[in-house]
Amino acid sequence: MSYDTQRFMIKKLPFFRSWLSPARVLGLHHMSTAAHFPSLAAPEAARSSLVPPKEHPMLSVEECKEKIRQVLLDYQATFRARKSTLEPEQLPVPDVLGRVLAADVHAKDPFPQWPTSIMDGFLVWPVTESHSSVKSRNGILYRELRVVSNVTAGHGLASVSEHDKAAYVTTGTLVATTDLAVVKIEDCEISGDIVRVPVVGVVAGLNLRSVGSDIEKGECIASSGAKLTPALLALLKGISAVVDVMPVVKVAVVSSGDELINEEAADTNGPMLHALLVERFGTAVEIHRVPPLVDDYDQTRQALLDLAASTDIVITTGAVSKGSKDFIKRALEEEGEVLFGEVCLKPGKPTTFATVHGTPFFALPGNPASAYVTFFVFVEPFLKALLHNHEMRGPEEVHVTLAEDMRQTDPVRPEFVRAIVAATLDGRLVARGVTGGCYQRSSRLLSCVGVNALVRLPAGAGTVPKGARMPCLLTDRVEPIGEGDDIIMDDVEAEALVFRRLVAWLQERTDVQNIDLMNLAGFCRNCLSKWYAEGRGVELDAAKERVYGMPYNEWKARYQTPASEEAKTRFAEVHTAKARTACGHSTGPSIHHHTSPPSASTAITLGVVTCSDRASQGVYNDEAGPLVARLCGKPDASVVVVPDDVSSIQKAVVDLRDRHGCRLVITTGGTGFSKRDVTPEAVLPMLEKRATGIEHMLLRYGQERSKSGLFTYLSRPVAGVLEGSPACVVVTLPGSPRAVEEILGCEQIVSVLFEAARIASET
Repeated sequence: MSYDTQRFMIKKLPFFRSWLSPARVLGLHHMSTAAHFPSLAAPEAARSSLVPPKEHPMLSVEECKEKIRQVLLDYQATFRARKSTLEPEQLPVPDVLGRVLAADVHAKDPFPQWPTSIMDGFLVWPVTESHSSVKSRNGILYRELRVVSNVTAGHGLASVSEHDKAAYVTTGTLVATTDLAVVKIEDCEISGDIVRVPVVGVVAGLNLRSVGSDIEKGECIASSGAKLTPALLALLKGISAVVDVMPVVKVAVVSSGDELINEEAADTNGPMLHALLVERFGTAVEIHRVPPLVDDYDQTRQALLDLAASTDIVITTGAVSKGSKDFIKRALEEEGEVLFGEVCLKPGKPTTFATVHGTPFFALPGNPASAYVTFFVFVEPFLKALLHNHEMRGPEEVHVTLAEDMRQTDPVRPEFVRAIVAATLDGRLVARGVTGGCYQRSSRLLSCVGVNALVRLPAGAGTVPKGARMPCLLTDRVEPIGEGDDIIMDDVEAEALVFRRLVAWLQERTDVQNIDLMNLAGFCRNCLSKWYAEGRGVELDAAKERVYGMPYNEWKARYQTPASEEAKTRFAEVHTAKARTACGHSTGPSIHHHTSPPSASTAITLGVVTCSDRASQGVYNDEAGPLVARLCGKPDASVVVVPDDVSSIQKAVVDLRDRHGCRLVITTGGTGFSKRDVTPEAVLPMLEKRATGIEHMLLRYGQERSKSGLFTYLSRPVAGVLEGSPACVVVTLPGSPRAVEEILGCEQIVSVLFEAARIASET
């Protein structure tokens, strides 16, 4: 086969385009056509492998967790019912380390059951200073007693019958009564069988543990759901030899891929997931390692059915993307119910969660770093909730200070970056050793070695500077920072001081307006607020109150003055010339509004539909949809990507309203004049009331403010109230991110859209 023929096949056939890597292309002239192109030799067999998996909307991590929670609620009852068939288990130590108690454990007897010595010393009867046996030397009162017995721990009950006698005891010796006292041996003088003991301070019960002083009879010493730790195991040994524990969770771990079977690549995911389960859950899980699955649909399907029937939870890796051999996701679609099949997460986008005959399946990506991250994000919280019989929580995050710059280039997906977190001498958590680019790619397992944290960077963050505070998921214990390393905080502290001084100065100089700052330096108080919100991980309103020294609306009412025409003109000139503002917005005065999202938006749930054939096929990442969400002040809004197809668009809009509770749906894309631009045709028949005022507003605003000028009228905006209930306002916008930013960068337009949704919802 010639090289030109190979290029033609790659260009024309989707299968070959996905199957042929550059290395394979360059080496094809050494290969046999019949051996390496099964579609040429067996077209029917190839056609079955080319059937694409179903399209799944890309859901946020929180939306995915909610779907997992729904499955967990039903599955917990099923799993806990198994416990009723089990007898209480004995406690072989340490075989049950990590198991979980299924019922409260109460002490049948007090502990200790007898008064017990807590010192090595002499057991005596206390006396007053006036007692006849008391003597004095150099002003120190003492008594001389005859030692009549020696009772060490484990050798019976110690007692003293008379005031002039003593008994030697050790720590743990049982004592007849707490009316006695133990004088520690360091305070005594011994001469033969005579011991000299002090008088002052020797009172009844001295150095004795009374009955039930550690644990009272009937006291609950461990609650249902408690994990059996080394300390708890030791305690239970002294209280109860038999306890009721939750059933062991049977977890199957299976990798997939012919490259593993043919030993072209090592199965790294299987051992890693096995070790993570052992490390996190001990003997509470019974792990079944299954040989890697061959890239064959029928064999994959049967293997998954067998695992669903024989185990409690199945964890697979690989074969969940959109390749011609990704059969796990397809088998789950055919034999079970896929709850989600695409996650707005980096790494881990193809992660799939499904049930097959009631058995939960976590189908993780094949890239090892993706499998590592998604285990902590999804699998571990599910197993914890199942074993401890509580709601699914977490993963619980803390905030850490970055010890170096981090870079996040994905405009759509937040990224969990593998990092090392250490504690400074004053207790602060600092993340270091984080590098972007190829060092954090999902195939690089080395990025998971030696780390103890996953730092979550927001989508489109760009370079997150040293000193910023970011949410972080801890995956292992945090060690103190190394000697000399604490100097990394010096710059952070200095930079924080600069920020505080700048904020204090701006709070004092209320005569300086934001537009003046923008015209002079390209940033203002609102830029500082946005940066603070990103670094601190707080809402923008809270960040503004920190920067302004009061609620933003109050500051505007007190100090903001109308901008002069000269200032407005200067604003337009400066930002047209400079092209960007400090907050990263594009050019034009119309798109740099530094006001908080309208208050009406807080009660309105937003949904976004990106209409694009190429974005839905993965040719490029969707930038416009997440941009719509961010500009509306709803960065966590549901964003769905669909092809330019009327039925797909209509289904996505209705689904956002009915299943996600959205009262405002904004579409982006498909509003032009090409044959595939069908968004208005999809939306118009669905409306019961058309909002022509909003449509005119979008066109007029674009014509006046956009660089496109009159060409803005080549867009076909549609707006109105969706037919049926609950009420939902739908608005169509162009697909260009620049056009989206020009429109929604204006606070007034965003306010109008949310106000329309609010009014429609209340009528």
